[in-house]
Amino acid sequence: MQVYRWPEGPKPPVAPRLVAVGAFDGLHLGHQQVVRQLLAHAKEQGWLACLVTFEPVPAQVFFPGPPQNLRLTTSAERQALLDRFGLDELCLLDFSRFELRAMTAEAFIAQVLVEELGAVGLAGAANHTMGSDQQPWSTLADIAARVGLRVFEVPMAAVGADSISSTRIRELIWKGQVAEAAELIGRPYVVVGSVMKGTGTGRKLGFPTLNIDTPPDKLLPPDGVYCGWVAGEVFGPGLLSVPLWGRSWPAAVNIGRCPTRSQAAGNGDANGETAAPRTVEVHVVGWEGDAVGAEVVLGFIERLRTEQVFPSLDALAKQIGRDVRSCFDLVDDRYGSAE
Repeated sequence: MQVYRWPEGPKPPVAPRLVAVGAFDGLHLGHQQVVRQLLAHAKEQGWLACLVTFEPVPAQVFFPGPPQNLRLTTSAERQALLDRFGLDELCLLDFSRFELRAMTAEAFIAQVLVEELGAVGLAGAANHTMGSDQQPWSTLADIAARVGLRVFEVPMAAVGADSISSTRIRELIWKGQVAEAAELIGRPYVVVGSVMKGTGTGRKLGFPTLNIDTPPDKLLPPDGVYCGWVAGEVFGPGLLSVPLWGRSWPAAVNIGRCPTRSQAAGNGDANGETAAPRTVEVHVVGWEGDAVGAEVVLGFIERLRTEQVFPSLDALAKQIGRDVRSCFDLVDDRYGSAE
């Protein structure tokens, strides 16, 4: 997949290309349907399949706060996922530029898609909108036809009665409903980050953890304990076979401020209020080693419970043991035996 950046980089070479336009944040089932139809129609016509998207994604620019101004996929995550489809081209448009954001749909189609990128066709879903004037698909199809583009409408995707959108998925993850979000994404929600050196408190409790440094604009689920899995070269082949990510390891994940540990260290009160920083800590079940500095993929399966304050570190350790057992049971149900 050849990647182009507009307007900074060179233009794509002159060639007939079918384009699809959108943020594609999260690359959910609806997005995947558009990409597959883009590829199929381009192949039928003998054209290049070109996906046109934005960096940063529009939600980061237009929404004032979380969860909608946070990303489901970082730029690198989105590009890696798109690369798996076999697209010919990916065009990244600089959405920080006011002149691009201010373009009407008609101006964008004529000036960017046709003049700059050389599009001869436009593919999109029936619920797609475009431009500063947010024109609906029916209008976009008319505009495209007037400037000589062939139009290919992609059927809308749905899961049961639920419509699929990045907005809806962000809301689900913000509430901790990672299993429900996965149904709309078509795969588990993942976070990619690097392992930082921790304090070693988890090891003292009998459950060593990896401390994951996550991108600041990446959407995280709310504080709590989650069942998940991890993958990365540092771990070697794992116990699980996770679609897309291969051999992975079961994991118990804690997101939050670790109030019991903070209280024991004299940094929190009896209600769990603490000034400790928010962390993402992962106990990799069945694996031990040094992963500091390594990049890892963390996938979320289900939320087990909220973050709680326990009367002692011993009580906390016993609960972690129960959480790990619950993770094993969920992993066994989803991916086969982890033992």
